[in-house]
Amino acid sequence: MLVLSDRPAAPTNITFRSSSGEIGSQELAWTPSTNTAGYIFALRDSNGLTYNRWFQVGAPNVFAWNSETFSGLDALAIAAIDANGRQGPFSLEVPIPRQ
Repeated sequence: MLVLSDRPAAPTNITFRSSSGEIGSQELAWTPSTNTAGYIFALRDSNGLTYNRWFQVGAPNVFAWNSETFSGLDALAIAAIDANGRQGPFSLEVPIPRQ
């Protein structure tokens, strides 16, 4: 029962925002979970019913989002991972904006 109660919470307030870098570039930002060492992103294709792509990033709570790289995707969810490798629950699904 400790694993269920002692794991990181799901990230919240997930938003896409304009980046201060290149024109038209975006950042994906969220409220970080406490005791987090990294995050897992689950991505769902436009025609998919399940998440079929995954990747992991370190602890920053801002990710440079390139719409060309992630074209054809419809939604994402994010889960936090603690320093012991325990994964928390995934966030609610977030629609990926079309460019």
